[in-house]
Amino acid sequence: MERKRLYRNVNDKMLCGVCGGFGEYFNVDPNLVRVGWVLLSLFTCTVGVVAYAACAPNVAARRLLRQLAGEEGSHARRLMGVYYLVTGCCYQPRLQGGRVERLPWREVLRTRYHAETCGGLRYAQAAEVTEDVCLREIWEELSAAEYRHARQLLSLLEQMVLA
Repeated sequence: MERKRLYRNVNDKMLCGVCGGFGEYFNVDPNLVRVGWVLLSLFTCTVGVVAYAACAPNVAARRLLRQLAGEEGSHARRLMGVYYLVTGCCYQPRLQGGRVERLPWREVLRTRYHAETCGGLRYAQAAEVTEDVCLREIWEELSAAEYRHARQLLSLLEQMVLA
């Protein structure tokens, strides 16, 4: 039996798809969920609004992740160029496919932060052991970029945790 997952329904949305997702998850008309959410907000002094905001995607997080994905793509192209320079062969990476796991924004940012810091460390270690001055410069630039990405993610996480 497949486990049900709670997610935003971007096809049945008024604002961000949160109520549409709850409606689909609980097999209830999303309009009833919306009415309930409004009543919750009115009778609990905007607790419903705060809860909705917590379930909705963080626009700043989405924007930063897209920017970092673009920069990571340029890093990948640069690394394929380095691979060709070093080996004389074209690198053909296997692309990962399949279903994308939907995680809460804080967890996504935490996971990306860890990946960026680990990437920065690996590039720094590669720069330390290489004797080629040109490769060392490339590894150091990529390490600095990964650490910059990590600092941006950490800053966004700090804002989200304190908000």
